[in-house]
Amino acid sequence: VDSRGGSPTASDAIRRESELTGKAGIPVVAAMGDVAGSGGYYVTLGADAVVAQPGTITGSIGVITGKPVFGALMERFGVTTDSVSSAEHAGMFDTDRPFTESEWERVNALLDEIYDDFVGKVAQARGMTREQVHEVARGRVWTGRDALERGLVDELGGLATAVRLARERAGAGPLPLRTFPRTHPLDRFRPHESSEDLASAQPQSTLSPWGALENAALAMGLPVGGPLSMADGWEIR
Repeated sequence: VDSRGGSPTASDAIRRESELTGKAGIPVVAAMGDVAGSGGYYVTLGADAVVAQPGTITGSIGVITGKPVFGALMERFGVTTDSVSSAEHAGMFDTDRPFTESEWERVNALLDEIYDDFVGKVAQARGMTREQVHEVARGRVWTGRDALERGLVDELGGLATAVRLARERAGAGPLPLRTFPRTHPLDRFRPHESSEDLASAQPQSTLSPWGALENAALAMGLPVGGPLSMADGWEIR
């Protein structure tokens, strides 16, 4: 997961599919990249285990909304609009005017509903009470190390750690790891038109600070945060 979040509906759909996959007997382990906040954290709630890097920016359990208002600017340049509404609040998100007082009440009620649902799903997934989640929620962000201390993730590490957990949960043993999409070496020399093109796929081992040497580094007692880690006892907030 490497996402700052987005749509609550899309986030919940991903969370639900992960949860159903786990219930079907296929272990799901989420590995966080540089950022996994808000909706990026939400999608991990369906996983059987969540792995974060010590410096991952995560949490941000909250919801925001708003709209730009261009009415005065449009009037200044002589731009006009016209519309037909089917109900009093049908055009509440039109950008030519601010929210009315009654529309603000509806917006706040919507935000409260989404936040309450988010907190409830975190509590269920992490085995916490709503009050415990609320104490670490309210839109605040945490590093991966902070999130581990507060029960929001299960372990610190990178992709190699997540793979190890998945193997353990599946009882798979030392099976080889397959990366997808599977590309041909020549794909690297072919120009790609979008980020969804196979030629643009990058190796995922960069999710771990130590890369392929993560397990060896940990066995030697080196810091899990990687070669450039802050001294123990230092926290970033």
